[in-house]
Amino acid sequence: MCRGCRRLSPHLNWVRAPFAYAGAARTAVLNLKFRSGRYLAPLMGNLLGTWLTGAEFDVIVPVPLSSRRLRERGFNQALLLGEHVSSALHVPIATDVLTRIDRPSQHTLTASKRLGNLAGAFTCQEPDQVRNARVLLVDDVVTTGATASACADTLAAAGARHVSVLAFARDL
Repeated sequence: MCRGCRRLSPHLNWVRAPFAYAGAARTAVLNLKFRSGRYLAPLMGNLLGTWLTGAEFDVIVPVPLSSRRLRERGFNQALLLGEHVSSALHVPIATDVLTRIDRPSQHTLTASKRLGNLAGAFTCQEPDQVRNARVLLVDDVVTTGATASACADTLAAAGARHVSVLAFARDL
């Protein structure tokens, strides 16, 4: 069992990422996220899409940013990746299903504090798009699994049948 898996939501079917959050993969994620590396999204997203060929989902949901973080960054890296995964898998993407309330940044918090920080941070605005659906949640990186777990709990409460997570890199 992976480090941290016991902390993950029981609503998560699985969490997969093709790369460890180290070396070139870590650099790619950080450049995408913090150094205007939008040009990396097609390559990273297409890698994710081809890595998951054959899996069956009804809808792709990118992990949302808070409105403040979206204004600061100018884009949502999970949405950029999700668009390419959507194209590769021929599965529709639902961009406005989840919304996120602004909370302190996760990267400075311990694993246990991350879970508490995200309690109630996500809401499902479009439950009809996920009700009884097999949902693929897309993000750039999974570290402790707190964000993925909080999103999965919210999607399950809205009626999602299965929630799985695909990230570019993982540090579980």
